[in-house]
Amino acid sequence: MQKLLAKIPEKIRLVLLTALFGTVAGLATVAFMQATNYLFALAWHRLGAAGTAGFLVGSLLTIVLSSLVAGLLMSRLCPVAAGSGIPQLKAAYWMELGVVPFRAVVVKFIGGVLTLAGGSSLGVDLLGGAVLGYHRQQVVDDAGIGVE
Repeated sequence: MQKLLAKIPEKIRLVLLTALFGTVAGLATVAFMQATNYLFALAWHRLGAAGTAGFLVGSLLTIVLSSLVAGLLMSRLCPVAAGSGIPQLKAAYWMELGVVPFRAVVVKFIGGVLTLAGGSSLGVDLLGGAVLGYHRQQVVDDAGIGVE
């Protein structure tokens, strides 16, 4: 990739990379919304047709199970992905020179979809954007673009 980017003039390279990062961010946002809406419809529309007792029991199970799965993903697979991301980013900045694994974004994405589609709420999340921004900077550095 570096050789390909090196052949492109720097000003054009900057515009192309900006467009690429914007496209990837937009696609990630659309994928998040589509996955959330799909799982929400799969669970909650069926529960809505199940009658009062079915809805009460089913909604409780849906909220508990989706929260449990999201919590297990965060605690077992990637603890860095748990929480809002602010303490994790501070710790990464001071202790690991700002490096947060990309796996945290994937786990945060899946956990967020499960949590929202399952009927719970999410708070402020900075981790996903910060990790993507860090990896974007690596691509820019590899491309040899001096952004001032």
